[in-house]
Amino acid sequence: MRLSLRILFTLLGLSIFSVSASAFPRVWTLSGVTFADGGTASGTFTYDASTNTYSAINVTTTAGTTIVTGATYSFFSNGFAPSSTGVLLNASNAADLTGTRAFALFFATALTNAGGTVTLSPGDEANCGDAGCTSPAAPSRATTAGSVSSLTNTPTNTPAGVATNTPTNTPTNTATNTPTSTPTNAPTNTPTSTPTNTPTTAVAIVPTLNESGMLIFGLLIAAAGLLLLVRRR
Repeated sequence: MRLSLRILFTLLGLSIFSVSASAFPRVWTLSGVTFADGGTASGTFTYDASTNTYSAINVTTTAGTTIVTGATYSFFSNGFAPSSTGVLLNASNAADLTGTRAFALFFATALTNAGGTVTLSPGDEANCGDAGCTSPAAPSRATTAGSVSSLTNTPTNTPAGVATNTPTNTPTNTATNTPTSTPTNAPTNTPTSTPTNTPTTAVAIVPTLNESGMLIFGLLIAAAGLLLLVRRR
């Protein structure tokens, strides 16, 4: 009975985690975004589909032949209402946006918290024509290609008590490619090394005498012989 309850609670926790994980905001990255005049756009932004909220905008465009200076976008405006299918980025958050740079991003399919890759629909970068940036003004250039993607589904804060996919310890019986010990009978590449499989029989060392020792030893033998002869007489 206790085992069944544990299994039930585990399955319940996993289901809650899977539902909550899909509710987290997603960081979207611009990829391959180009303009008709040769400029490009890159960067990221965060979008929460559950609350229809854009945040952490960091998008940069480069110069082209029509718009000769790039811009950095950190804000969005209500020139048109932001939604899962489009947003108007602004380089300024001033009360009057007239003459400031804006970049309209449109998505072919709605952004969701499930992530994925979404192709961009044609949009444009231009100056704001009025205080609320509800209409564009020259110079203006259109996007010709690109997409946004959010390919990971890792929430920023993992619920306590829920197991993660990354193991915290390595099994002790996992084989490694590096041997931990060198076989004792393996030959080495160094010519001066002594092979480890040489017989271990000890060689008896015979003591020897130098020239002075041999002379003294001879004198002692001669003296002993002489003493022996004297005693016999």
